[in-house]
Amino acid sequence: MAGAHWLLPPDYSPAGLHATNVSQIDMSFIDVLASSDAVVTKVGYCTFVEAACNGVGLVSAPRDDWPESEHLIGWAKQNGNFSLADIEDTDELRAALTTVLARSHKQTFPSGATQAIDIIEPIAKLK
Repeated sequence: MAGAHWLLPPDYSPAGLHATNVSQIDMSFIDVLASSDAVVTKVGYCTFVEAACNGVGLVSAPRDDWPESEHLIGWAKQNGNFSLADIEDTDELRAALTTVLARSHKQTFPSGATQAIDIIEPIAKLK
């Protein structure tokens, strides 16, 4: 993609990409993620939630062998700037990234702690 600069994991360095290995950046994972326009990943809890909470676009490869996939994809569609793509297909990846980058930033706010308190409080008779 013209104008794209990729941040890659330490063990990945394909030829021809305008890219930086994240091990060369003196930043934590969350700071690198939050500083990005979009992230390309597989379905998983951490990156999905962190991208949505930081307003970062998210393109994910399907993960049909993982039982939580359907639920996380549904959550990401509802709470983030999300697109699903076969990342092995260059045209499909480009289209998904273009879509995500063209949308306005959507940010969700973490509410898990509040939800847990609402459930635990009456059980523990704290209220």
